[in-house]
Amino acid sequence: MTIKEVNDSDAPIALITTTNGWRKIENSRHANGIDLIPVQTVYRWYKSKLYIPYADRYGEVLALSDIEYSIKEDSYPYDASEKERIKCIRKNARRFLIIDGVIYVKQGEPRYCVNTFGLGFNHGGTGFFVENVYNGNISKNNYFNALEREKVIAYGRSIALGRGDTDSVDSIGERCNIEVLIPEAIKCNPQKEHGEGCPFINDAESMINNAGSVVEAGFGVMALGLSGLVAGQQ
Repeated sequence: MTIKEVNDSDAPIALITTTNGWRKIENSRHANGIDLIPVQTVYRWYKSKLYIPYADRYGEVLALSDIEYSIKEDSYPYDASEKERIKCIRKNARRFLIIDGVIYVKQGEPRYCVNTFGLGFNHGGTGFFVENVYNGNISKNNYFNALEREKVIAYGRSIALGRGDTDSVDSIGERCNIEVLIPEAIKCNPQKEHGEGCPFINDAESMINNAGSVVEAGFGVMALGLSGLVAGQQ
């Protein structure tokens, strides 16, 4: 098993994302010492691939021993041959890169996503996120690449206003950001790569957008769900 090691200059910083993440904080207001705070993640660009520091869910950068565990543990079927196991281990090892002594792991390109929750009218709200993969339930129209920040903010605010999520309007784009330092690293094209999302969720969103209140939206979504249930039994 070999992990490639390169210098800092070989893998320049391409992107810096700001998102909300759980981190261990001294004098935290929570008993477990964990708070949800703005977190920055550095993406490095090496041979047309993006890499981020290999860390746990709390942002603690992991050690070489943790790489070995990740590469070997459950990386192949229990009945795999020795040749198949070696092949899997080598493939998994290629996910990692050591840059000036820091362990990095290959990561998907960050993109903006607008997602909605609840029945509108500030019941749930409209959210603005940075994601690394597509959600099959969410339409391609709700995804934007890192160079489309102004466009996604305008879109998110229009969605929030359409749903009556007035409390969400000003917060769209407030906490999440993708700073682009190497534009050529941005290749994401949701309109070509992703699909139309879940038909039921799309219909429910349309119902909520055209409702006059949260009660009307609730009854509309229930009716939509019942009609789908009846249609499925026929």
